[in-house]
Amino acid sequence: QTFAQTFAQKIRSRFKQESSFKKACDGCFRLMEFVNQNPNISSGELAESLNLSRRTVATYLKYLVDAELLKRIGPDNGGYWEILGNGK
Repeated sequence: QTFAQTFAQKIRSRFKQESSFKKACDGCFRLMEFVNQNPNISSGELAESLNLSRRTVATYLKYLVDAELLKRIGPDNGGYWEILGNGK
């Protein structure tokens, strides 16, 4: 399965509107690209890099963790992100 298929399968039911789902899917995919380049990136750095609010980044990170595409290793300060399975 691709990233989009896995994300859709596990997260799609949380959205009432298709446009909202597509926006979140696109944002999560972009977020994953940054994490892939720098697993130590902070949520604040992600928000700045993606030109999104910290709250939106936190929501996208939650979607990715819930979809089992991303996992946080270590503490919030000093830890890193691990990309799982189809997120690569």
